Amino acid sequence: MTENNCRIICASAGTGKTYRLSVEYLSLILKYYGKNEFSLDNILVLTFTRKATAEIRDRIIKHLELLVSEPETEEEQKNQQELLLNLRKLNKTKEITLSEQERNLLLSARKELICDQSHLQVMTIDSYTGQIFRNIVRPLKNIEHYEIDTEAVKKIMPFLLDHLMEPDLREKIKNLLSRKVSRSLDEYTKFFCSLIEQRWLFYMITKRQAVHNSSLNGTLMNLNPETEPAEFYTQFLKEMQRIIALVANICSDLGKASLEDYFNKDFRNLAVKGALTPVAIFNNLKQLNSDEAEKLLYILDKGTIWNKQKISNKKFEAENIELENAQNEAKHHLADYLIWKLYLPEQREIEELWSSVLERYDNLIYRYKNLTYDDITWFTFETLFSSEPPFLNPEDAVSATEFYQFLSHRTRFLLIDEFQDTSLIQFNILKPIIEEITAGEGSKPFGGLIVVGDEKQSIFGWRGGERDLLLNLKDIFPALGDLTVEALDKSYRCGPTLMEFINQVFMNAELCSLLQEKEMQWDYTHIESVEITKEPGTEIEFCLKNFSTSVANADNEKDIYTDFVERMVLPALEKDDSGSIAILCRTNEELTKIQQALDISGRASLFQPNRSIIEHHYVAPLLSWLRFLAWGDWMDFIAFLRSDYVLINTKVLKQTLNIISRTLEIQNERQKPVSPDFSTIPVVNEFYQLSWEQENKKATEICREIIDLCLPSKQLSERDYLNLHRFLDILSTRQLTDSDKGISFPDLLTYLKDNANAEDFKQVSINADDSLQLLTIHKSKGLQFKRVFVFCNLSGKHSTDSNTLNWALEYEGNTFNRIRDYGISLHYQKILKSSSYANLYLQNQKRKQLEELNNLYVAFTRAEQKLHLYFSYKLKEGWNDYYNANKDDNLTVALCNAVFDYFNDSTSNERGVYYKKSFLQENKKETSFSSEPPKSNLEQSNYHLNIRHHRPVNWNKLVPVELPAVKDLKTYYLTERPNLIGDLLHFYMSFIIRNTPKEHNYAYYRCLNRYGAIFTVFQIEQLADRCQKVCDSNPYLFTSGWDKIFTEQEILGDSKIMRIDRLMVNTAEKVVLIADYKSGDIYDSNQLANYKTALSKLPVFKGYNIDTRIVIV
Repeated sequence: MTENNCRIICASAGTGKTYRLSVEYLSLILKYYGKNEFSLDNILVLTFTRKATAEIRDRIIKHLELLVSEPETEEEQKNQQELLLNLRKLNKTKEITLSEQERNLLLSARKELICDQSHLQVMTIDSYTGQIFRNIVRPLKNIEHYEIDTEAVKKIMPFLLDHLMEPDLREKIKNLLSRKVSRSLDEYTKFFCSLIEQRWLFYMITKRQAVHNSSLNGTLMNLNPETEPAEFYTQFLKEMQRIIALVANICSDLGKASLEDYFNKDFRNLAVKGALTPVAIFNNLKQLNSDEAEKLLYILDKGTIWNKQKISNKKFEAENIELENAQNEAKHHLADYLIWKLYLPEQREIEELWSSVLERYDNLIYRYKNLTYDDITWFTFETLFSSEPPFLNPEDAVSATEFYQFLSHRTRFLLIDEFQDTSLIQFNILKPIIEEITAGEGSKPFGGLIVVGDEKQSIFGWRGGERDLLLNLKDIFPALGDLTVEALDKSYRCGPTLMEFINQVFMNAELCSLLQEKEMQWDYTHIESVEITKEPGTEIEFCLKNFSTSVANADNEKDIYTDFVERMVLPALEKDDSGSIAILCRTNEELTKIQQALDISGRASLFQPNRSIIEHHYVAPLLSWLRFLAWGDWMDFIAFLRSDYVLINTKVLKQTLNIISRTLEIQNERQKPVSPDFSTIPVVNEFYQLSWEQENKKATEICREIIDLCLPSKQLSERDYLNLHRFLDILSTRQLTDSDKGISFPDLLTYLKDNANAEDFKQVSINADDSLQLLTIHKSKGLQFKRVFVFCNLSGKHSTDSNTLNWALEYEGNTFNRIRDYGISLHYQKILKSSSYANLYLQNQKRKQLEELNNLYVAFTRAEQKLHLYFSYKLKEGWNDYYNANKDDNLTVALCNAVFDYFNDSTSNERGVYYKKSFLQENKKETSFSSEPPKSNLEQSNYHLNIRHHRPVNWNKLVPVELPAVKDLKTYYLTERPNLIGDLLHFYMSFIIRNTPKEHNYAYYRCLNRYGAIFTVFQIEQLADRCQKVCDSNPYLFTSGWDKIFTEQEILGDSKIMRIDRLMVNTAEKVVLIADYKSGDIYDSNQLANYKTALSKLPVFKGYNIDTRIVIV
C-alpha cells in the first residue's frame, strides 16, 4: 500500500511559500532518504517561472547546508533552530536536535546533489512538459528538429493569412468579418491569434461535451433545432404593443405633446421614425431587420424607452411598474430571437473556421519547426489524449500504461507551486500522474502530492489559468480522501501597519456582502505580520481623483497620468527614493503614458515595453515625415508638424489646413499639380522647402537631419535617445542589407510595417539597479518592492478589443472534465446577457470581475513598506453616485470604496492625498523639551484618555529618553544570561501603558526585533506571556486615575542620573506612584527610597503624595 503525503497549502502573498516548499522537500529527505526504493529524483517540484525555480533550488541547498553545518553566529544558530522546529512540526516529532542518523542522511543527500545537481528536480511546468515532448511526443509525431520561439505565432501569421485566402475559406471569412465596418484582414490578426492561443477551448467544445441527458435541456449547447425563432419575435411584438398602448393612453390623457415625445431619443430614432400613431410605431417594429433588432436590444437594456420626465413614478407609479415589466419581457424575447438569428449562426461559422485555422497552423509548424511553449503543451496533451494511432489514449485502461508507469515510477512526490495558475491543458497532462501517485497501490510503496497556491492570486485566466482547480481538488481526486488543507497566516513581507490595512480592505464588510450577494467565492483570512523590521517607515497613501470636466478643478486640465506623477510619485520620491520602487498598472498603454509623464518631469525610470519602436513618440513622427516624402500625403505632413518635433499650435494648424485646402481646390480646377504657398507661415514653409531637398538621400541621412534640426533644444530622456539610435540602426542595417537593390522609401516603409511586431523592433529600455520600475500587475507577480505605486483608472476600459474571441463556459460538476454548456461569439456576446442563457454571460462576467479583484490584491501585496494608491474616475455628481452606479458590475470600484472607508476618519493633505504612517511613528517617544507633556504610547496609538487638569503643571523635567541599545549581546548571552532576561522583561514592560492588546503586540514585536538574534521565538513568547500575567495580576497599575504615565523615565539625583521603570501621576488627587520591576532574587533595598527622595525634590511634585511599589516580573 502506498504511503501518501498529500496536502494543500494555501499561501497568501508574502507568507513564505518558498520557505515552506523547501521545508517540505527536506522533510521528505528525512523521512525517505536511505530507503532502498527511494532516490532524490523521485521528488519533482514544478513552478511557473524560471525565477521561482531558481529561488526554490537555492533555498533547498541553503537549508540543507544550514542543517548539517555548525552555526558560527547567533543568527545562524537561531535560523537553524527555527528550521529544525518547522521540520519537526511537519513530521510531528518532538526532538529538538538532529540525531546522528538524520545528520548522516542529510550529509549524504547534500553530497549527492553536489555531485549531480540533476537529481534536484526543480523545474518550470513548461520545462517538464518539454521533457515529455522531447522524449515521447516528438518521435511519435516525427518532428526531428524544432526551435522554441515565443513569437512563433506572429511570425507564422502572414503565411497563415495567405492560406486563409484560399477559395474554400475566403467566403467563410468574408461572412464572419464583414459584419464590422472595417474589412481589413490585417486588423483581424488578433482574432486569428486568439483562435490559436485558445485551442484548448476548441478541444473542450468539440471533444469534451457532457453526455446528453435531461439535465442538459434548456442549455445553449443543446437547443432544439426544430424551434421556430419567429415565435420569440411574436412574443416580443406582443410586449412592445403593450408598452406602446400604455404610453399612448398616458399621452392621450395628458394631451400636452405628440406621442413620439413620450419616448426617449434612441427609441424614437430607431423605431418611431416620425410615426404619430401606435399602429404606425408597431408596424415599424415589425419591419426591423436583424441588425436593427440588435440595436433595439441594446436600447432596451440601457434603460426605459419612455420619457421618464413626462411619465414620472410620482404621477404614474402603477403605469411605470407595468411598463417596466413589459419592457423586461420584451427584452428577454428579443434576445432569444437574436440568439437564433445572429448568435448561433456566428458561433457555427467560428467553429468551422476555427477547425480550418488550426489545421493549417499545424501544417505550417511542421514545415517551419518553430514552436511556442503553448504549442509544445498542446501537442503533448493531444498525443496523450488522442484516440487516433499512433497516439496514446489514457482513457483506455491498457493504452499508455508503459508511458505513465515510466513517469510515475520516477516521480513519486509531486510538489506544485502557484497551482492556481495551472491551465486545464497543463492539469490534464499532470492528472493521470497525480492519480497514479495517490492511488494507494503504486510502483513504489510511497508517494504524495503537495500543492501550494492562492486563489486570490489567480490572474492568468486569459491564457487558460483556472483558479477553481485549487478550490475543487478534493472533488477531482477522490482518492486523496481526508486531504490536509493548511493556511499560512503569517506575513514576512511587510510590517503590521501595512498588513492590517490589507486585512481591513479585503475584509471590508460591504465588499464581502457584495461578493456574497453575487454568489462569488473569494475567501480572505486574516494575515498577521511578523516582519517588525520593516515596520519603521511604513507609509500608506491614497488618492481618489474625479476627472469629470464638469467638476470645477484646475487639476482636471491635466491628464490623469501627469496628475498621478505630480501628485503621488514625485513628492514621495523627493522625500525618499532609496530601495526598490515600482509603478504598477493594468496595461502597457497606461505604463507608456506614465513613462512619458516621468520623462517630462526629468525622473528616470525602467520600463520593459512590449510596444513596437515605430510607435515611440520620437520615432513615429520620423515615419510620418518619410511617408510624406514617399507619397506626398498631406495628413502625414500635418502629423509631423503636430508632433514633438515641431509642435505647431492650433492657430498655425488652422492656417496650414486652409492653405492646403485652397491648394487642393485650385489643383482640382486646373487638373494639374499646384504647390502650396506657405510663405506667410515661416516654420511650416521651412519644412515644406526642406522636403524638396531630400531627393536621392538615404532614409538614415534624412532622419538624422530632422533630429539635428529639431531636437537639440529639447530635453530628451536617456530612453528617448536609446530608441532613436535603435531606430536609426534598423534603417542602416536594412539599407546595407539591400544596398545592391537600391531600396526605395515605399519598400522601406512596407518593411517597417511588416516587422513592427518583431522582437528586434521592440522599444529599448534602460537598465539600472534600484531604479524606478514600471510594470504591469501581471509582470509584478512574484516580486516585491520597498515602495509601490498602484495606478487604477476606474473609468478606463481593459481588454475590450472587438477583434478577439469572446467565450463563456459552464462545466459539468466540479471536476472540469466535461462542459455542460458554452457560447462563442465575435460580435454578439452581449445578446447572451438578456436571453434565456444569461447564466453563461453572468458566469463569464463573474470570472472576469474576480480576476480584476485578484489583480488589485496582487498589486497591493507587492509592497514591503510603502504603498501609494491612486484611483481615478469620471462623474460630475461625485464618488457616492459613481460607486452606487458601478459597484454591482465592477468589483474594482467596490474595492476602491473599501480603501476609501479605511481612510474615512482621516482628512487629506494639501495634495488631496490621504495618509497613514507606521504605528511606530505614531508611538515614537518625544526626545526634545516642550511646554507640553510627552504623549504616552497609548495616546499616540489613537486611544483617547480622559485626562483631567485641575491646575497647571510644569512637566519640562519629565521628558522620557529613548532606552539605549544593549551593546555586545553575545557577551551578555554567554556570561550574563540572567541579566539579559531581565533587560528583555524591562524592555517589554516599557511599552505597556494601559495594558491593551495593541500595546502587548507592539512590545512583543519590539522584543523580537531587539533580542531575536539571542533568544528563539519560543523563548521570547514565553517571556512575553510572563509579562502579560504580571500586568493582569497588578490591575492597580492601569487604573484610569493615573492620567500621566512615564516608562523608563530618567531623573537627576544628587550625584547621578536615575531611571525609574514606571512613574504614574494622578494630577487630580496629587498622587505619584513609583513602580520598580524586579526579575531577580537580589536587589538594592534602598533604590526605591532614593527614587522617592530625588522625585520629592523636584518643584513640579511639591505637595504630591509619593508612594513606591516593587513589581516582581
